[in-house]
Amino acid sequence: MNLKSVNGFDGFVTLSCGGGPARFVCVDLPMQIRLDGRATAATGVVFARNTPAGTYTITFTGTSWSTTESVTVQFTVE
Repeated sequence: MNLKSVNGFDGFVTLSCGGGPARFVCVDLPMQIRLDGRATAATGVVFARNTPAGTYTITFTGTSWSTTESVTVQFTVE
């Protein structure tokens, strides 16, 4: 994922994600990143082999001090 600074923000952001079905795993690498115009992070999303078919909503969140921004993404398991 590419992260973009807004209004010239230059600081650290802690990344997290959650939601999804039982035994869902989400890993952000790195978990904390500095938004300085060159920030890039990778997120791994893993569903258990026996996850029931359906559509699941995962929320990705970035937090810096008292500011939090989130985006939701839907994944479909067939």
